[in-house]
Amino acid sequence: MWHINPTPLGDVVEELLISYIPLLGAVGIKADWYVIHGDRRFFTITEDLHNAWQGAEYKEINKEKRHTVYQGNNETNTHELDQNYDVFTPNDL
Repeated sequence: MWHINPTPLGDVVEELLISYIPLLGAVGIKADWYVIHGDRRFFTITEDLHNAWQGAEYKEINKEKRHTVYQGNNETNTHELDQNYDVFTPNDL
């Protein structure tokens, strides 16, 4: 199980993963944590999506931004993923 997160520190998800990953290992589940990379524009989009999932007004992403910024950064991160995991869990994206 590979947990994917946008930030290494400063959020509740990170505080949970610090304990959760070793706990999974203790019961025999291989688990790791990967922090994605991206530029400020990418993380502005992911934050807007996160806020919309929690009830804030959705800010539509124009086609150019969606393709060049959001998809481009996701494609870059995808190439860095270790394919030797059965489950990828996006946390807080």
